[in-house]
Amino acid sequence: MREIMKEIRSEHSTTEGIYKFTSLPNAKNFLDRATKPMVIILGDDMRFWVVALGLGEQLMKSGYEAAE
Repeated sequence: MREIMKEIRSEHSTTEGIYKFTSLPNAKNFLDRATKPMVIILGDDMRFWVVALGLGEQLMKSGYEAAE
């Protein structure tokens, strides 16, 4: 998975826009306040990533899972 994330990062040339949280409630709280469409992804670093919907779709196609 880390290799896939490296490829996606290189496509985007930054990790800007990936907001990492240690708890799902905190990630959901952030998502609820977001002004653009975002999704919560279960990251490979044992954190919940809140990312833009487009990046989230790419991550899910690459094998990452969306949090419920």
